[in-house]
Amino acid sequence: MEKHHTPRSISLIHFITNFFFWLTTGISVIALCFSGYIAFGGSLSGEISFDILGNDHVYENFNEAPAAIKAGIFTAMLTVLTTVFIIFFYFKRFMKLIYEGQYFDLKTIKNLKMISYLLAAVFFLKIIIGVVISVMFGPEIFDVTQGTGSTMAFTFDATSFDRPGVLIIALIFWVLSHIFMEGAKLKEANELTI
Repeated sequence: MEKHHTPRSISLIHFITNFFFWLTTGISVIALCFSGYIAFGGSLSGEISFDILGNDHVYENFNEAPAAIKAGIFTAMLTVLTTVFIIFFYFKRFMKLIYEGQYFDLKTIKNLKMISYLLAAVFFLKIIIGVVISVMFGPEIFDVTQGTGSTMAFTFDATSFDRPGVLIIALIFWVLSHIFMEGAKLKEANELTI
């Protein structure tokens, strides 16, 4: 059996994928710990205002915010970070299989399909969450002002969630999985004729 030679470009992409997977994992853990600290009683000083249904609620500390808002932010952060982690995990597995030369293996194709399904789910969840938040709370939910004059503004509305970029990437991965499937069938037919 001949030894597989991995092209340098694939080796580089494999290395970059591993690097970003572990970097994203580390940042996600830190962000999750930080949001958990805030949601479960930690302190974040600065003026925090929530504009819900036309009522402006101003808090001097995140600790003073209602538990429902803190739990919602923590749950949203957990959902986003978990989804990003899972997508990176499947992409890392996909690149490992490509690096090993298993281009038309069933595991490689399953990883591509899973990535496409997850990205499509992210796209549709973003639309649903954007519409629900806009209907329930209006286009602008909260504005966070920290320190002297610096502002972090979080604005949720339905129009910011309808960009098709994620869906296009999901469709590209889905089409690639079908191309790889056809390649696997051709490889199998070729091996049977030899």
